[in-house]
Amino acid sequence: MTSNPFLTAVGLSATTHPNAALQCDSLPGMSVELVENLRSESATSLFDRLQPATLNKLATGLESALKCNASFQHVLARTTRSLPRPLFTQPLVTAVPASQTAVRLIAQFPQAESCVLIERVTANVGLQPDTVHAAELVVVDTAYQVEHLRKLVSLRNGANSFRLGLRVPLTDEHTELAVYLESAEGELISLRPVEPMVSGQPDYLRFGSAHSAGTLLHIDAAVECDFTAVLARYVDRLVWPYLYTLAAQVLDEKLSSNLLNVFTNTNRTDTLDRKKDFEIEAAKQLDLAVSLIFRDLQESGSAFLTVTQEDQHGLHLGSYV
Repeated sequence: MTSNPFLTAVGLSATTHPNAALQCDSLPGMSVELVENLRSESATSLFDRLQPATLNKLATGLESALKCNASFQHVLARTTRSLPRPLFTQPLVTAVPASQTAVRLIAQFPQAESCVLIERVTANVGLQPDTVHAAELVVVDTAYQVEHLRKLVSLRNGANSFRLGLRVPLTDEHTELAVYLESAEGELISLRPVEPMVSGQPDYLRFGSAHSAGTLLHIDAAVECDFTAVLARYVDRLVWPYLYTLAAQVLDEKLSSNLLNVFTNTNRTDTLDRKKDFEIEAAKQLDLAVSLIFRDLQESGSAFLTVTQEDQHGLHLGSYV
């Protein structure tokens, strides 16, 4: 997942990102002193702590707004997750050394707001019963020779499944990753004579193995949208709704703080009203941004966005009954 693209766009004077274009304390009723007095932690620490929740609220709001006109697909292609049990009981007739296990995972997608998620790797290992051997599971970008993962794992006789949760951004239209085991012990049995099945849009995700016996590693993988990268693409249009959402989060902290003993009813009512005003303004700013973002995604042919039929232009027959 891409890091928060608004961290350098919205700041708090003299504390965190003071050179940001927009300062949260410039809004009515906001100040650095207010943030400093809310909790026992520093203003910088509190401000930074609120950023992930603010990003999540903005992302949720944007996706909800887009769904009024279209459906947003987070996953475009995924390998089938099921592996038949008989595969793990075959004799060692197609075994090869574990050092020759490279399986190529090829992702083809023309947009930068996407990544490959490698959820799990499964191998059928032939070892002496009741023995354990150390190995390393490696994921490398074959074009740039960038090592994205080197994970120490333990190999046992039979089925071995390793959960990774590795996300690799798709920086090119064609990304090829080599997934393999490095081990001095053990042999691998072919899992299946054909490539893994891919659901969704199979053109976006393919597999290949250099060994004639078939696939030696089964990879649970998917091509998915990095929604934070979509936010980063439109950070200039979304910075104002982000600012007002963050300010509302700060006032939430004020309402729940136990350090403000002189917090009168009048002050509380004023804070509630101001928080509501910020939330309304954030919604207005987001609404303005959504129409521009939706049009731009539609014109750029985003594969993640599918316009719903009822929102298509033209004449649609209906009834007033």
